[in-house]
Amino acid sequence: MLAISDLKHILLLAGKLTRRFASMKGLSLKERLAFGLDVPASQAQEQIDLMGGVVGWVKTNSVFVGGGPGLIRAINKTGTKIFFDLKWFDIPNTASNYVSEALIALEGVGMFNIHASSGSKMMKSALKMAEEIAIRSETKRPLVIAVTVLTSMNEDDLKEVGINSSVKDQVLRLTYLTLNSGLDGVVASALEAPMLRKEFGNDFIIATPGIRFEEEAKNDQERVATPRSAIAGGSDILVMARSLLKGGVLAVKRAYAEIEAGLDDRQKG
Repeated sequence: MLAISDLKHILLLAGKLTRRFASMKGLSLKERLAFGLDVPASQAQEQIDLMGGVVGWVKTNSVFVGGGPGLIRAINKTGTKIFFDLKWFDIPNTASNYVSEALIALEGVGMFNIHASSGSKMMKSALKMAEEIAIRSETKRPLVIAVTVLTSMNEDDLKEVGINSSVKDQVLRLTYLTLNSGLDGVVASALEAPMLRKEFGNDFIIATPGIRFEEEAKNDQERVATPRSAIAGGSDILVMARSLLKGGVLAVKRAYAEIEAGLDDRQKG
């Protein structure tokens, strides 16, 4: 059985690293920050009005249940990209149907995620449908990324569901599977980002949740980081919810300052 450390070389030799975003150097400062709209649907419009014009992405998950397509239209009006964070995990055909229905019914979805644990067949099916919809509608295909290990999980949690690997090994394995399936990148914590960059290079997206300012508590997250340390370590798009909900536009300004400092740290090596 091949070692995880050999997987990057297999990918390169097989010519698999040909995703649409070949380099993340083109991301603007704004595109590196996603606001997690983690509020009840009744409070969503207030937050969209406040944050929609100042962040690069608005991430929607549970709020979509109450807000529906109207919520997506409200975000679209701000000109901000939508990160559709429903983390689909199903059989390939059903996952493909999810993608088809979502992308046909909802305009402005710039990125969506699925679970890498669902396997390569599902990931390839979802990606293929996204490509077909983009061709038929003559629009830009949204980024398709896959969740590796949820940031709320630690090694005890993995063992509980029958996975006897370390968190790092599981993230490596699922990142390889994701990239080998042709997706644009992964959702992974800032703690794993440096390892992923070392093993697989820079030609894919790392979207990172669990981002907090230094003085804030971890709450229900296990693997968290500050905006500066996450960007410095190789993360590309940072998802912040509680910090921005609490601090508003001033917190966004602080996040951008930390992201800029992180980019400087990364460049210095």
